Amino acid sequence: MKKYDNRQQGKVTHNLKSMLVQRIYGIALGYEDLNDHITIRKDPGFQTAINTDSDLYSAYRGRMTINSGLNIFGDLIFQPNIYGDSDYFENRTSSVLWGMMRNRKRFGIYLSGDDRLKISYLQKSINGSVEIPYIIVDASETTKVDSSTYRASKSIGSRQIVAMNNLRISLSNYSEINYLIELRKFDNLTEVKSLDNKNIYSDFILCQNYPNPFNPTTTISYSIPEQSQVELKVFDVLGREVAELVNKEQPSGSYQVNFDASNLGSGVYFYQIRAGSFMESKKMILLK
Repeated sequence: MKKYDNRQQGKVTHNLKSMLVQRIYGIALGYEDLNDHITIRKDPGFQTAINTDSDLYSAYRGRMTINSGLNIFGDLIFQPNIYGDSDYFENRTSSVLWGMMRNRKRFGIYLSGDDRLKISYLQKSINGSVEIPYIIVDASETTKVDSSTYRASKSIGSRQIVAMNNLRISLSNYSEINYLIELRKFDNLTEVKSLDNKNIYSDFILCQNYPNPFNPTTTISYSIPEQSQVELKVFDVLGREVAELVNKEQPSGSYQVNFDASNLGSGVYFYQIRAGSFMESKKMILLK
């Protein structure tokens, strides 16, 4: 367990903002150091040599790198397209905490797809024009950090997964409120209303397993909106059934199932759910 020093490593002078264009496009695993009223988002046209979106096993094999961005707002790690291609899910979810640890940053941001954030240096605020909530990770009170020491074969470093204590997570998709960086909270919290026991599970959902890649266990989550006969099975690439995880009637709700692949070899597998007329499959990768 390491001591974590999250003090800001530099301040910005106001004359820098005259040197900036009005829009900065997010680069995967770059920390975009941003000035007043600069908009950040993901743009596939801006690709760099870093590998969160090009190397499937980047985080697993310790191959993630840090892009220095514009180095204007030096207290931020930025990860776009967090809910993109599920094959890169571990890279994208691990990147922010790993980047915050590696560079001693206080804040991390997750964005979805082409969503945009506006960061004001003068007002020290963040505002989002998004559909899926953006996520702000605040490590201002973090005092300890624990990083993985697991090293897979053909790795150049340890698996880049990090845990921190005393994190504060904030998220919103409401464009009329601002996240105040100095106060570490939104300026206006929306009211949470009771659902009056209404069914909150309106769709059948099969989630991507986590972690992925995995060795040898992983968790599969799913939700069903109504009582159904549920079957959850795992198949190899030849379509052969290798495991039956669920085969029973279940009431509406959200469920998690642990899958232990200790008796299977490394490779690609597929898990499939059938519930009533609903059927969906997803891919997962076992690396030993």
